[in-house]
Amino acid sequence: YLSNYFLFDSPAAKIKAEVKKKIVDGKNAIEQAKSYLGQAMLANGWGTSFVWTPINMPGTPTTISTLGADGVSFWDTAHPREDGGASWSNVVVDGLVSSPVFSYSSLLAARRQFSLIKDGRGNPMSGSYLDTLVCRRGSNTAQLAKTIKGTIDKGIAPQQTNIYNNAPATDTFNIIELDVWGGLGLTGVMWFMMDSKMKNEDYGFQYVEALPTRAEPVFYDAPGNQDFISNFNSIAVMGLSDSRGWMASAGDS
Repeated sequence: YLSNYFLFDSPAAKIKAEVKKKIVDGKNAIEQAKSYLGQAMLANGWGTSFVWTPINMPGTPTTISTLGADGVSFWDTAHPREDGGASWSNVVVDGLVSSPVFSYSSLLAARRQFSLIKDGRGNPMSGSYLDTLVCRRGSNTAQLAKTIKGTIDKGIAPQQTNIYNNAPATDTFNIIELDVWGGLGLTGVMWFMMDSKMKNEDYGFQYVEALPTRAEPVFYDAPGNQDFISNFNSIAVMGLSDSRGWMASAGDS
């Protein structure tokens, strides 16, 4: 009996491990699709919508809205204000250049613009500050951002124009590098800045999950067929509420 037990236990354990791996892979595929969709919304927020299909996955192309709660695109020069006051912009403009590539100059410009944005009653957004840069991993933007951040951290202004080590004109910042998806994801020149404190149900990107990623009960696809099919599902909604905590640049000027 012992020999029979070990004879049948080993294949069973192997099958169990293979099935477990496939379940984990299936769940990861859904989570990756969510990540790609989230990044695609970030990258395509200059328009009002875009058509999305998961990379290398079957599915019907789906139109995704990129309208914020105020009825205009995520990144727009004419966001309306609730009190009817002057509209505001969250598109970076450096001098006469709209959507510039990332540089020390455009970092200063983004923070200057951000300081002028008012809340819904026309009051200053006291205490709000762009403290985090978002860009694509390994891109020129990410590499330059690390150099600029490192120089600021040393107390030196980047891009010196004289022999003196002038103090930087702005504070340091954090950097978030997003995965390289290609397709509808971030390009290497896109960059965004946000106030990390303004991440709540009132401000910034929203993710509401009704059904966590799960595998549906396994069923056999035909009588006598030992293959099985498992469906992986998740129900969630993504969007952008109030975008006052963000500034964006396509980097394509």
